[in-house]
Amino acid sequence: ELASRSSVNLSYVKSSATKPEEAGRKYYATLECEGQMEQLVKFFYEIESSTFLLRIEKYALQLTAKGSSIIKCAATVSRTLLE
Repeated sequence: ELASRSSVNLSYVKSSATKPEEAGRKYYATLECEGQMEQLVKFFYEIESSTFLLRIEKYALQLTAKGSSIIKCAATVSRTLLE
């Protein structure tokens, strides 16, 4: 939903390991998406300001082709569930 609101093409999502925290548990997901820089920034903002306690842990950006305005992104996103 966040990707479509930001006009970002989300091509891959996979959940990965969980990690216990002092106040709850942290869940991780790996995702790949692409869009223009403006759209990706809006997508990142939507993730970070989500009420679901989402956070971008790491990301990598790469141009899809020389001279193109489309950027490919690989990111790890976490969600903290409080107990």
